[in-house]
Amino acid sequence: MYYKETVKVPDEKGKINVMKKGKSCYVRYLLETKYVPEKKYAIPKFAIIGKLSDDPSMMFPNENYVRYFGTEAFSEESQSERSSCLRSGTFMVLSELARELNLKKTLENRFDDRDAALILDLAFYSIITEGNQSQYYPDYAYNHPLMTEDIRFTVILRFQSFFHQLIIIRFRVFLMTGTMIVIMVKEYIFLMIQPIKTVRQGI
Repeated sequence: MYYKETVKVPDEKGKINVMKKGKSCYVRYLLETKYVPEKKYAIPKFAIIGKLSDDPSMMFPNENYVRYFGTEAFSEESQSERSSCLRSGTFMVLSELARELNLKKTLENRFDDRDAALILDLAFYSIITEGNQSQYYPDYAYNHPLMTEDIRFTVILRFQSFFHQLIIIRFRVFLMTGTMIVIMVKEYIFLMIQPIKTVRQGI
């Protein structure tokens, strides 16, 4: 996903280059070079961090840019930006189920308030999208309400690195807890739907 706001192309000699593909020019950042003895040359590893704008000194950044260069180049308005039309229908149902099951309070016994809310957001994301790929979460978070309060969009962009910053034990607890929430909510929804199916079959 490329963001609306442009930032300056990073000035890191020897690490930044531009690759043209079709009508677009992509900015690549050199992560490392790995020497291959058999071939007797080094193979570079790049990450695309943005797409050039009409001004060749500026680019539209993506999540890789945020990962490697942070959010300092973003304006205050951009950092608080969310969609003007949030898709709230399914979220309202799931948040009510979470309230009835007392999930947030249960999570707060293991995590702080912000992490507990984020775990619920991830569980809702998994249920609503029927997926769990972290790279698509920023798009989801941009268009949906969140349990996490007062979160800046650029914090959402750093979602992928959130996992890597957790210690291994906490990471496992995080995954187990999130999975349990998904299972609990799905079972609860199933129990609510069953009477409706029974009535329909009797008609």
